[in-house]
Amino acid sequence: MKHLLLTTIAAVVLVGCGTTQQSVSQTESTTVAFKARSRHLQDGKDVVKTVGVKWQAEKTAVVICDMWSRHWCDSASRRCAEMAPWINAFVSALRSRGVLIIHCPSSGVKFYKNTPMRLRAKSAPVVKAEVPLRDWCSLDKTREQALPIDDSDNGCDCQPRCPTDSERMNLRQIAAIQMTDEDAVTDSAEAYYLMKQREITNVIILGVHTNMCVLGRPFSIRQMVYQGQNVALVRDLTDTMYNPRSKPFVAHTRGTELVVEHIERYWCPTFTSNDILGGESFQFSDVKIEKNSKEQLNSTANTAARRVKN
Repeated sequence: MKHLLLTTIAAVVLVGCGTTQQSVSQTESTTVAFKARSRHLQDGKDVVKTVGVKWQAEKTAVVICDMWSRHWCDSASRRCAEMAPWINAFVSALRSRGVLIIHCPSSGVKFYKNTPMRLRAKSAPVVKAEVPLRDWCSLDKTREQALPIDDSDNGCDCQPRCPTDSERMNLRQIAAIQMTDEDAVTDSAEAYYLMKQREITNVIILGVHTNMCVLGRPFSIRQMVYQGQNVALVRDLTDTMYNPRSKPFVAHTRGTELVVEHIERYWCPTFTSNDILGGESFQFSDVKIEKNSKEQLNSTANTAARRVKN
């Protein structure tokens, strides 16, 4: 009898443990957890803060901004092509949790006419916003005085520079980022209407370009912040239109970092894709080459120093 009682208790404990593990697994599969980085000025110094955030997947959308098949700038096209497979892995992981994926190839939605994705966005009922919706959200001097980089030359860093010719562009979304019938396609305030229809309050933004469309488009950061949404930028899955021959005369990668820091200070927090995918965050090939070159130079310098010492 005693043995039977112990066996019964053990069975109950095992069932309870199994239930706990299952509920943890279910929680992980229905939430979006990441480390949100923001910053603010305090006594003239930049204070960086990182906090853990957990959003309900069904209350969250990912907006993919202007990841066209070809941009007018060759360097921009190359960087997008490098980033696209990583973006695809990122959105695939979130789609599987129930996050809504909104593809926003501006002026390219005509290629998706009558697809389930396009019809889904078009069918969302129009809602009146407390803050008027805008087709473009410009620099807001009530929040930010200026961007930290000069992009007045349109930001092409190719040599020779590419002509700003729309004929060079292919406005379809790059094929490496897959669309499914459960996604949506738009390039307008329809994105917000769709979010309201689904009671989505959390928005993850990624794509290009950080200093331009990622901030200004009607589905992007400024607009979503104005509408009271919780917004976060994926800082390793974006890029700037910045020419290092312009102020502040830093490397292209540093130019992107400066704009990201600006966004963290004045608009919304950021996080990196490895919070979702694990492993390392995404890096462009030229960043990896530059990093390896620096490591080789440091190694050579250290070796030379040891020889001199000996």
